[in-house]
Amino acid sequence: MRGTGAPLTLVRTADGSFDGINGRIDRQVPGAGGTVRTYSPYDRTPGNDTAVIPVDTSPAALWRALSGPVARTAIAAAVAVAVVHRSRRRRRSG
Repeated sequence: MRGTGAPLTLVRTADGSFDGINGRIDRQVPGAGGTVRTYSPYDRTPGNDTAVIPVDTSPAALWRALSGPVARTAIAAAVAVAVVHRSRRRRRSG
């Protein structure tokens, strides 16, 4: 996710504890992981500032796949073909 500009959001439970991080990953890589580093001026043990976080990915939702410019163009072309086909059928039958 580095360099993608993808927003990361922290997920908290009702009691305020940390539950996870949500964000967008552009490409699924088997076995991928990440790290998180915290900074604080009051940290007494700077050696424990880094932690490994596992990355659990799942396929994108169908609506996300259909939101790209190529998909929008294909959908618009299919609608245009359907409109032309329907209007021609109406002229022939009427």
